[in-house]
Amino acid sequence: MVDSSHNMVKDTPEWNGTEITFDVTKEGDATNVRFTHVGLVPNYECFDACSNAWGFIMNESLKNFITRGEGQPNATL
Repeated sequence: MVDSSHNMVKDTPEWNGTEITFDVTKEGDATNVRFTHVGLVPNYECFDACSNAWGFIMNESLKNFITRGEGQPNATL
């Protein structure tokens, strides 16, 4: 379960109780990582900003951490 600590919205606890999952599968010679923030829904005030931030974290920061040894964990926060 995830508790929110962001301060970009008025309703800061709106995603309290949501869940973050990672599904890791092998696809040929590659590894597929599927990230889901279960319960983060479009009617939440932070949905757009949070979706964009998660996209950056997963597609840029985590990738750079895996391939280069250094991510950017707080670049979008």
